[in-house]
Amino acid sequence: MVSLIGLTFPYRSGERPVHQVARWLLLAGSGVLLLHHAMILSPGVRTDLRFLPVALATVLGGPVYGLSVSIPMVIYRFSLGGVGLWPSLCGLAMTIVVSLLVSRRRNQFQLSLWELLKSSALIVLAGNLFYLLLPGNLGVFLVTLPVKTASLLVVFMLLQTRFRLVGSFHDYRRMAFTDKLTGLNNRRQFDEDLKPGQAEPPAFLLLLDIDHFKAVNDQYGHEFGDKVLQQTAQLLRENLRHRDAAYRYGGEEFAILLRHCTTSQARMVAERMRGSIERVERLDCLVTVSIGAVDLPARIQPGVSLRQADDALYAAKNSGRNRVIWEDERPTEPRLIGAELA
Repeated sequence: MVSLIGLTFPYRSGERPVHQVARWLLLAGSGVLLLHHAMILSPGVRTDLRFLPVALATVLGGPVYGLSVSIPMVIYRFSLGGVGLWPSLCGLAMTIVVSLLVSRRRNQFQLSLWELLKSSALIVLAGNLFYLLLPGNLGVFLVTLPVKTASLLVVFMLLQTRFRLVGSFHDYRRMAFTDKLTGLNNRRQFDEDLKPGQAEPPAFLLLLDIDHFKAVNDQYGHEFGDKVLQQTAQLLRENLRHRDAAYRYGGEEFAILLRHCTTSQARMVAERMRGSIERVERLDCLVTVSIGAVDLPARIQPGVSLRQADDALYAAKNSGRNRVIWEDERPTEPRLIGAELA
């Protein structure tokens, strides 16, 4: 149970509803199962580990989620009745409240072992205090408190380990798909995003190349050239919407994927990018970009679309640079094999 929950928390944007329902069923069902297999102390009074999924749901998902997970347990506990009913329900409520306070104080899964132990003991103590209202339960309370605390501590430790592993995986994946110098997506991510079915129409591909970048490097040095690349990447980020994506395609060449916009909007974005890069003051060096653009078809063929955008970029270079050329606007003369952009 802990392993499955650890794979899905924390929540991810755009998560499928079936995953949310499966997680809820896992937590709520485990709580009812733990309640069903409780230790009977006296008629109507039982002790169990039902607080574990409730505390876990509250710490990871908030009070509303913790409350929703506890509802099936409350219903089942009502059906059992007995003098321990109301202390049990009050204990669940206190578990939610204290778990919320503990989780807001600090990220529960970045705590030391000692801090995790204190948090676990506090949650268990709050959830079981009401049993002291019942006569003759002090001894049982003192015996079960360490057991329940240890159970919650083990759950927190397992999830802490799981989150660290998942976090490391995402860190490594991000490094594998991110350009180190500019912080943009790299060529590997570009190839993934341009696969059929990833860029749903209407979508547009822009290829940008910094004009005369070799001359900039030769005259001002590679450190200055790196700063030009970083500034260009920042300007691209500033001119894009959250649904669009920017990539360092290679060297001084960048790629832009515009999603769900009209042709006029795509043309406006391309021209705005070109102008914003041209207006930046960098010593006495004027940096401009040439842009080749293409409308991506519904049944995209990455190789064909890339060739079209590259041909449009070559046409922009050949027409004087510092301009945007769309694939349907480029001259019809063939591109020379081996011709280089600069």
